[in-house]
Amino acid sequence: MDTGVIQNLGSAAAKFSKSSTWKVGESIFRGPVRGDPLTVWANRQAPYGVASDRFDAEGIPSQRLLLIDNNRLAAFSAAQRYAEYLRVPATGGFGVIEVAPGQTASADLRQGNHVEIAAFSAFEADDVTGDFACEIRLGYAVNGGTRVPFKGGQFIGNYLHALADATWSRETGFYGIYLGPAAVRFGSLTVAP
Repeated sequence: MDTGVIQNLGSAAAKFSKSSTWKVGESIFRGPVRGDPLTVWANRQAPYGVASDRFDAEGIPSQRLLLIDNNRLAAFSAAQRYAEYLRVPATGGFGVIEVAPGQTASADLRQGNHVEIAAFSAFEADDVTGDFACEIRLGYAVNGGTRVPFKGGQFIGNYLHALADATWSRETGFYGIYLGPAAVRFGSLTVAP
């Protein structure tokens, strides 16, 4: 299951092919982190998870693998083949992406002037660079307490730069392939008409 930038760059396959420059023990971000710390698990044990299982196709038991700990890569997600190549533990398929919650209430994330995006046409980031541009299907421009719906325009940025400047909600949700904060506020992304 190919599901995103973190899953790709955090995989032993990407490390072996040199498409990932991430190193265990080092920050996954190239620049300063202005937002909440990022902690992520590759979780194949999440109840009712779309990618959860007891064993993967290679017979590797499911686990909840700490992938990123406080912005630093803790381990690579590794199928048996790439585990052998890199001499790292085999962890099996990635599973559900689980993100640690933040300390901020969702209601507080919605304070002040901001743009809230409720639906995209299709959000797809480049799995190696993290760059993305996607159409906004439904959004709200909030200015001075007035919330005005809009559709159209582009949401543009870089996945990893956005995560380095993110404030996570303390409320969580589970959406089949994602378990974590129900809301996030990014400090610097572009919404273009």
